Amino acid sequence: MLSWMMAVSVGIAAVSLLPELPPQWYLLLALLVSVLLTCWLKHWRWLLLVLLGINWGGYYGHQLLAQQLPIELEQQPIWLQGRISGLPTSGMSRGQSFQQFDLNVTDHRCISPAGDCAHRLKRVRLKWYGAPQPLKPGQHWRLLVTLKRPYGTSNPGGFDYQSWLIQQGIGATGYVRPSHQIRLLADDQWGVDRWRWRVANYMDSLPNLPHSHLLKALLIGDKRDIGSGQWQLFAATGTTHLMVISGLHVGMVTGLVFLISRCLLVISLPNCRAHVGAAWLAISVALLYALAAGFTLPTQRALLMIAVVLLCVIRQRHISPLAGLALALLLCLLLDPLAVITVSFWLSFVAVGAILYASTGRRQSKTQSRQWMLAQYAVFIGLIPVLAMCFGQITLLSPVANSLLLPVFSILIVPLDLVAAVLAFFSESAAQWLWQQLDRVLAISLQGLSYLHEVAGVGVLTISAKPLMVKCMALVGAMVLLLPKGLPLKWLGLLLLIPLFAYQSPLMARVI
Repeated sequence: MLSWMMAVSVGIAAVSLLPELPPQWYLLLALLVSVLLTCWLKHWRWLLLVLLGINWGGYYGHQLLAQQLPIELEQQPIWLQGRISGLPTSGMSRGQSFQQFDLNVTDHRCISPAGDCAHRLKRVRLKWYGAPQPLKPGQHWRLLVTLKRPYGTSNPGGFDYQSWLIQQGIGATGYVRPSHQIRLLADDQWGVDRWRWRVANYMDSLPNLPHSHLLKALLIGDKRDIGSGQWQLFAATGTTHLMVISGLHVGMVTGLVFLISRCLLVISLPNCRAHVGAAWLAISVALLYALAAGFTLPTQRALLMIAVVLLCVIRQRHISPLAGLALALLLCLLLDPLAVITVSFWLSFVAVGAILYASTGRRQSKTQSRQWMLAQYAVFIGLIPVLAMCFGQITLLSPVANSLLLPVFSILIVPLDLVAAVLAFFSESAAQWLWQQLDRVLAISLQGLSYLHEVAGVGVLTISAKPLMVKCMALVGAMVLLLPKGLPLKWLGLLLLIPLFAYQSPLMARVI
């Protein structure tokens, strides 16, 4: 079971490494040949599973490319009709204010000066300068727009904006052109995004909440008001994942709901299957929290992992940690084959894999504090190669900052933030009091982060681009350092990590 899940996952992930997508008929032909070979040679079944994964990844990629704007429609004024999704943002460009939003296209007919045009656009990202009113999620508009295909810079080590747009299903970007025929067709008041928009506005109106923007980010995934200075502080201390809804928060909230509800069911209904009811309730809460966060890809991955574990609890099936991780990996790649090009995907699975690698099959420590420190050590060492490859830097303050703040956020701030949101339906004064207490805790946490950053100095080690061999050596070195205590030659892991920090890329020749 484990081997075939990994084979399919490898096939799906391999598609993202190809310079271009092969034709679908070519993939189907290779799959057919593999099926015939499997009938004769049983050991060829692994190739069949890999090709199944490649075919799914290729089909998914072709569908995404088909949803992009046709080249002949670039920079042409066309009419689109669709529904605003997500939370619109505001900004300034060249002295003009604009609103940026995503439009889910509902009518695939469009009209251009050249006549009717055909496209398969499903989602576009637009800027609207001088919009007649504040835009709201759920509004249906008929707009005159000018679009272009997804583009982005290809600087080595930089953010690949084009790949990110494609992964998000955005087939074009552009702006709204002025026209007297632009119309607001309908206004849906009951969508999830509209509910998130109402919550954001409500929290903005609350008094005595200087850190309401962080409470919103942890409650509904609204990061619009977090300033660049705070992002830099979070990045320098390795705590960015604490300030946004990540798989960590979804998992911790789900775990707390499961434990508390199971205890309550055991006390109130001794003869019931408490673990089953608690598991279903925990899955429901995880789903609601993921929806509140906008159902982003990281929360979807966390929801899949949680569902795998809790469904095993419901069915009373034992599954090894490695098999559970492999199943979650396969489900994530089936849902989004392009997830392998995102940094969050690698950070999530490498962190969990490092903890399992450092703890599975070994004698457990008698104290919870030592187990906690072991988990932090495993994550820090395991992520060194990943952070160096993806970001070109390593945050030395991350283990200390996360050891201090992770329990505060996961056990105190995030769960009570959700409790305050539910409490607001029954008693606004009680909810506001609870949010004010959480605001004070956030203020103390930020002061502690700032002090830690000032005392430790920069705390960020910059690493330039390295050859593939150096990266592989660093990966092996991290695995060696995470071997069980007492094994000889563990110090070789440090030697394998040294080239990652000491190697200098050759300088380019100066042109005079």
